[in-house]
Amino acid sequence: MDDNLQIKKLDSVDIVLPLLLMMLNFVLKGIYIAHDSLAHDEPFSVFYSQFDIKAIINELSKGNNPPFYEIFLHFWTAIFGISELSVRFPSLIFSTVTVIFIYQIGKRNFNSKVAVISALLFIFSNYQIIYAHQARVYALFAMLITISMFYYLELIRGSFNVNYFIALLLSNIIMIYSHYFGFFILFIQFIFIIANKVLYKKFWKILFLSILLISISYLPHIQVLYNRFLDSTLNGTWVRPPNSLMEIFIMVKHFSNTSVVAFIALLIIAIAILRYLFLDRSLNINFSILYIFTSFIFPLFFIFIISYKIPMFVDRYLILVSIPYYIVIAVSVHYIFKGTRIKYPAFILLVFLFVVTLNPKISNNTDMKEVLNIVKSLKTDKSVVYLCPAWFNLAFSYHYNPKSFINANKDNLNNYLKEENIYPVYGVSELKNEINNNSDKIIYVDAGADFGLPNNGILQYLNKKYLFISQYKINEAFKIYEFTAK
Repeated sequence: MDDNLQIKKLDSVDIVLPLLLMMLNFVLKGIYIAHDSLAHDEPFSVFYSQFDIKAIINELSKGNNPPFYEIFLHFWTAIFGISELSVRFPSLIFSTVTVIFIYQIGKRNFNSKVAVISALLFIFSNYQIIYAHQARVYALFAMLITISMFYYLELIRGSFNVNYFIALLLSNIIMIYSHYFGFFILFIQFIFIIANKVLYKKFWKILFLSILLISISYLPHIQVLYNRFLDSTLNGTWVRPPNSLMEIFIMVKHFSNTSVVAFIALLIIAIAILRYLFLDRSLNINFSILYIFTSFIFPLFFIFIISYKIPMFVDRYLILVSIPYYIVIAVSVHYIFKGTRIKYPAFILLVFLFVVTLNPKISNNTDMKEVLNIVKSLKTDKSVVYLCPAWFNLAFSYHYNPKSFINANKDNLNNYLKEENIYPVYGVSELKNEINNNSDKIIYVDAGADFGLPNNGILQYLNKKYLFISQYKINEAFKIYEFTAK
């Protein structure tokens, strides 16, 4: 075959194949994107995205979310509105872009087989579908992590490239303005160069230049970061400390769809590591393999350990581990079965396991339509409705009366609810102030209150003072109770 024709064929494959993977991801994750109700933390992002930029920054500085995603959503919703499809569509785009960078990391650092398998594992992961279906920062965060990883590897593999450096710098800055866990990525990149004499000698000037530029760019937010770290250290977080090492396996299970797939994947990774340590130690491992494995193993165990002091070991935060995880699996299979006929069946079996455990219609376990139907069927003009935790007022208002949600501030939103005899509360003390002697019944919507506010005391108080009529269970955490006077 003519060499020029061969080059053209390879070039076309390198273009068509990633595009097909992107299309597969877009279609697979887009089919049911608006199937579930907007719920959990999604209404938070949508609500505050409607504020002006200064107000978004001020409000977000009080919580655990840097402001970039809500600022982005501010401009998006101004054009496309706040429907469930509209506010979730960017996450689908971010997820689809992530596929191309996972493919390129695999292709440029390993080979086309690792590239395709890594991308397919990402595409067929239920965990990734969840975040591609959410109007939250996590799909954006995963995309930025992957972009950062790609350009970082491009830089350390070759000679200095100004365009790659600028792309890495921008992705890292946006990443830490999107999620505080982005600093784990920066830390890994920093340590990886510092710990390697060859890389340090080659890139120390670039390293310290990037630290300087990132530090300058983050000066407007540094006080907020300090305050949030201090608050989490002193007062803890909503996340509970881990119970045992089993929670690491449970986390990997989230990435892998089921326990069986997680066990097989971890076994493959373990065999690859043991084979190198005991059989192939003399082989030189390139920087790319070391970086990918470090990016998976280090944050997984490090965040687990520090979560005993500052709890943060929760699935959504560990999305930074999931991206290298899929690449590590593919690299491990390739390494174990390299040069054998088993390699291709092993790749096919691995993807097959993800495919057969896929659930593109995976639920967020909160059917707001069912919640509203129950509340409206129970509620009369004289009924009092309590929502706990109080932050559930955003999700409830979005579905109960969307007009009250659009361009509202917190006071206006709660005033509207109050006119409807609906009260967001944090605990039993607020109930005592709101109970009306003319009420015919009390409807208590427990939106995971026992988890978020375990000492709220609301249900105990209502059971003691009022006559229990009925209970409606949406899921394990979400329940609606109906009471009347004794």
